[in-house]
Amino acid sequence: MDDNEILLIYEQLPDLRRKVLNQLLMGYSTKQISDRLFRDNKSPSSSVQGHLKEIYKNYEYFLRNSDSESKRSHLIIIFYSYLPALVSRLKVEIESPISLREPPPQFGKIAYDLNEFKFELDKVSLDEITRLQVLGRQYFGSQDHLPTQLLKDWYKKDENSFRKIKNKNGRTVGFFIILFVKGMPFQLFANGSLIEKNLKGSKIISSREPLKDNEKHCYISVVVGEEGRHINNTCVLLCLAKYLDKLRKYRDFRKVYGMAATDSGNKLMEETFNFHIYKSSTERIDEENFLELDVSGLDVDFFDYLINKEPGFRDQVPKLFFDNEDDWMPVYPALNKDN
Repeated sequence: MDDNEILLIYEQLPDLRRKVLNQLLMGYSTKQISDRLFRDNKSPSSSVQGHLKEIYKNYEYFLRNSDSESKRSHLIIIFYSYLPALVSRLKVEIESPISLREPPPQFGKIAYDLNEFKFELDKVSLDEITRLQVLGRQYFGSQDHLPTQLLKDWYKKDENSFRKIKNKNGRTVGFFIILFVKGMPFQLFANGSLIEKNLKGSKIISSREPLKDNEKHCYISVVVGEEGRHINNTCVLLCLAKYLDKLRKYRDFRKVYGMAATDSGNKLMEETFNFHIYKSSTERIDEENFLELDVSGLDVDFFDYLINKEPGFRDQVPKLFFDNEDDWMPVYPALNKDN
């Protein structure tokens, strides 16, 4: 699904239900919506709740992994992330409550200014996992979509696996997940007899454990950027490369693995990054090509490799800011850089 489908559902909502959604997007509480739209009803609050329940059903695909308490915030995230033009129009048409004159804080200011195209890395908190799932769900089919609880289990083993990219307005524009998987489970996964959803937390190497000789590899599980935003997505990849460079100072990995969820992603990995097929989709139960990149002989940083290889990457370097190292550097308290 994409932003066109989000908008199509919106346009097909009954008029009153759409008004409820509009008020919700502008930050109004249930009581405020009931006072504005259902003042004459015998049970105005119940009327609002009834419409919200139907709205959640309309967007069931996007909210399917949300619990009842988080559906409202997830719905707001979807619209602010994928339909900023619609949200901007609503801000003109509908006065926001005084306490929420700005968008919810997790989005920062959604403004089309220079800060929209200045990017930096940042850590991810455990509470953000569900919100990032909403972002990632737009791009992955059901076979590639990973359960929220699985991601939380990964996070608890190694917080360094998760990093997000945000612009200088504070809006998250992408994120990635890099996993270090224990030796035997990884071999089963790489050879195709184990699927990604079965890489439970117990199979992930903790941030307090060094890599063993048969674990000198990392797996790029998820890379998500904003659909149709070339500058943002190029910067997401450059941030990923920068972070891999820092990880190598603590995790002496020799090979990088990954799978592509789209044809364009597969082309990027094989033609730009020079991954090759380690195990063909025809030999794997998930029917995905498993790709490998040998970095043991790479004598330059990933970041430098990218900007030297592709002018399109080099052109975006001035938009990146890595001086906030305390906010994104990996932390391995029990290890030193020689492990």
